[in-house]
Amino acid sequence: MKWYKDRAVSEKGKQCDKAILDKNLKYLLYLSTECEKLGEIKATHIMCRAQYYYFAFNCYDSYRAFSKKTDEKHLERSLFLCRKSLMLADKYKESTEYKGDEKAHKWFRGYYFQLLVNYANLLDSSGRIISAIEEYFKVVTVARFDMAEGNLAMSLMNYAKLIFDQNQRSFLLGEAKYLFEDVLSHENLTMTSEAEASFSKSLDNLIKIHVSRSKIKGTQRKMSTEEREYRKWVGENVLALNPLNDVVHDINAAYDPIHFGKFQTPVDYEESTRFQLIGLINEIKQEYVTARFQLYRGLTDYGVEFSDLDVYLVDNWDGAIYAYSVEQLKDAFKAIYSIFDRISFFINAYFKLKINFRSVSFKHIWESQKLLTASKDNYALRGLNWIEKDLYRNDKKTKSENYKDFLDPKMKEINTVRNFIEHRYLRVVQDSQKTKCSDFIYEIRISDFRSMGLYLLKKCREAIILLLVTVYHEENKNTEDGVTLFSRTYDDSMKLQ
Repeated sequence: MKWYKDRAVSEKGKQCDKAILDKNLKYLLYLSTECEKLGEIKATHIMCRAQYYYFAFNCYDSYRAFSKKTDEKHLERSLFLCRKSLMLADKYKESTEYKGDEKAHKWFRGYYFQLLVNYANLLDSSGRIISAIEEYFKVVTVARFDMAEGNLAMSLMNYAKLIFDQNQRSFLLGEAKYLFEDVLSHENLTMTSEAEASFSKSLDNLIKIHVSRSKIKGTQRKMSTEEREYRKWVGENVLALNPLNDVVHDINAAYDPIHFGKFQTPVDYEESTRFQLIGLINEIKQEYVTARFQLYRGLTDYGVEFSDLDVYLVDNWDGAIYAYSVEQLKDAFKAIYSIFDRISFFINAYFKLKINFRSVSFKHIWESQKLLTASKDNYALRGLNWIEKDLYRNDKKTKSENYKDFLDPKMKEINTVRNFIEHRYLRVVQDSQKTKCSDFIYEIRISDFRSMGLYLLKKCREAIILLLVTVYHEENKNTEDGVTLFSRTYDDSMKLQ
């Protein structure tokens, strides 16, 4: 029987829909737990499992909205369940079964687009606006989905407010205006009346300030063929330290201009400290672009370098790949993780947290109550906090949240891989080979290793941009302009359930 005809899944979905309509809080919690357990059964078809996790998420997120549970632990659980569903759906989408079943496409697309929009809404509400934009784009580039396009426009408008560069801000606002106009021109809108009213109001505001759509021109500098291919890869994968790259996914946005510039209001630092902080941002950016290039080399260099020649290696019949490109991937992995700690070093100094230099790390800096308090009215800083939650294991265990795992399930294996690179034995093997792991050795297929590196790099890019936006916010929050730009709220009424 096809997964989309599974009666048990269909009946469970109807139960969840009714509980949501009835706003039965106790039953919603029960169904969320039950559906999560059903999703954990590995013998079940992967798309049935994905749907069970989606039901679990939908029930829990509805419970969160109806009961007005705004604390982080409830949002953490919603994110976790949504990501579990998304991971399974992405895996199915790459399977031969999906590619060979046209009927499955129709069923899958409706479910998948709803899931992505809900996921993007969660990211946006947690300060992860860059990731949210990426998820919305995954929908609008392949289908007409009103809520995705409208929410993307809303996110671009809010993203523009976070950016200090006037030209970049104008460009993002122009794109938002274009998307609002496009979605509101659709016949038979599928969005709620509240969402339509919100989008119309935002469009009116953009019209009043005479926003218009514009084009950008990339660098006029002559490039070699090799550099052009690299820049093209950067633009297409949205890896430039450039907010425009979040909208323009090509070589024209594949450069790295973002910086907080000079401090705009007096702060009680010694002049030398201020210059040191600016220098540290330079260091972070340079480390990032170097790690990015290392990753690119590891992803695209398949040949043998001369440094690999005349090296005697015992054929251990283990299928291991030994090459300069693999070592570039490993080095990029290590470098990216170190950038997160460099960011925490900056935060410690900038916010005067007075944490001992030996104890500063991206994982532990959020133990500072002063920093958590600052993140309550700084949207970008809140996003940095949620990136930390993704990178490291969630050790909080409460009565309402009875699990211990990474909020981002993909990071569980990535964190393990990083640990084996740094401290033990990571063996990279061909994709055709079966892998085995132990306390001593961890085997990983080369394609999985490459995709992990790219995924980690995108988180690092987001963290750097959010750091610079954080500084801009702090430097302007006491000004009239700052209050206008950074009073950031999230409208749950626009969420597609």
